[in-house]
Amino acid sequence: MAIPLKLRSPHLLDKNGNIIKSNYSNPITKQAFGQFGSIYEYPAAGRFRSRIYTNQDTELGVSQYNRDLLVRWAREMVAQQPWIYAGIKTLSLFSVGDQYKPLYSGNNSVWGEEAVKWLKQVFYPNCCSRGPNYNFQTIITLFSEMVDQDGDLLVVFGEDNTGPKIQLVPCHRIRTVGSSPFYASASDYNPVRGPLPNTTISDGVVYDLNGRPLGYSVQNMDNMVNATFSETNGKSVFVSAKK
Repeated sequence: MAIPLKLRSPHLLDKNGNIIKSNYSNPITKQAFGQFGSIYEYPAAGRFRSRIYTNQDTELGVSQYNRDLLVRWAREMVAQQPWIYAGIKTLSLFSVGDQYKPLYSGNNSVWGEEAVKWLKQVFYPNCCSRGPNYNFQTIITLFSEMVDQDGDLLVVFGEDNTGPKIQLVPCHRIRTVGSSPFYASASDYNPVRGPLPNTTISDGVVYDLNGRPLGYSVQNMDNMVNATFSETNGKSVFVSAKK
């Protein structure tokens, strides 16, 4: 059976078979999303930007500067393309919604009732280090959306004098000390000595000699909120990955 012309269109189509257009009324092509079978086949010749690949560990192959650019572009794309933001929002609604409410299933109903009451009235409204505006439902919703947008997120579990706290650290703050988001430096492409003996640090992640992540370097300078529930005075801090 012959394939209708619209289905063989190089453009992206909606469910009705109409061409999807950008905010500037330009058709969105499949080429823009890399939806071709292979970059090496003859029909795709000249349709792809050439890329130089280096066979090395991902921690070095994707520099800190390039990763920062990807995060910036991803955030701009979500902010400027409502249909992408709507997709991310829809995923978070399906993943979180109004669920994740405490439900006791043990045998001690009296204790269970008190535990559920404490979770709902004390912990859930005050679980975030930023205060009651970020309750538990808001945190896990933001977690879902940030992972879809940025691809990564650091969650720090700690406590203060009011009880256990959770802190969400955006991925742009995970950075090797001395590096800059505005230009590439030598530390972006080569691992440097870590803060602990027999460790290296690359793109803000501290590894042991076996490549196991031990912790993360959180950059507090030039950011509004200092991290990890400590008096850092704007300095970068080390967050352990150990439980």
